[in-house]
Amino acid sequence: MTRTVIYMAHPVAPLPAEVAADTWSPTPCAAAVSANITRALRWLSWLRRTFTGITFVAPWIASILSGEDDHDPAQREAGLVDCEVTVARLDGIVLVGGRIGSGGKRERAAAIDAGLEVFDLLSIGGEPPLELGYFGRDLDQLVILNAREARGHAEPPDPMVTVEPATDHEWVDKSGAGGDS
Repeated sequence: MTRTVIYMAHPVAPLPAEVAADTWSPTPCAAAVSANITRALRWLSWLRRTFTGITFVAPWIASILSGEDDHDPAQREAGLVDCEVTVARLDGIVLVGGRIGSGGKRERAAAIDAGLEVFDLLSIGGEPPLELGYFGRDLDQLVILNAREARGHAEPPDPMVTVEPATDHEWVDKSGAGGDS
């Protein structure tokens, strides 16, 4: 069986504002990391339910939930090296969670270096949408992901597919493959 496997990148480390907003927890940074992991699990669930013909993986979630300390520089570096190696062996990467952190930038770079597809869904926001109709500006990215799902491995992947809004109604294709859509 041949199936497309896409790595899901989502921020782990909290922003300073997320830590500062937690005034009730004895360890606000740990609570914010936990909230980011929970959000990442919602994204993973949404991706798997929305694109049933694609396998989405996020092995870093298991690493953190099993005790890896993202605040320990040695453990974080070892985890990121594992992530970079994993990404390079897959078919692409999808960026979710509303922003990209330093780890996500490294994971994205590993995908680009390996010539893989990059699906940027960051502008959707921190939470996954409740339904497909919610997307608006990000519909182009979903069409591309759906096309990848439909064709499986029949065609080689594009080196990078990233579409960003120029205005509320225009798109600029940053892959260099075409113009506005």
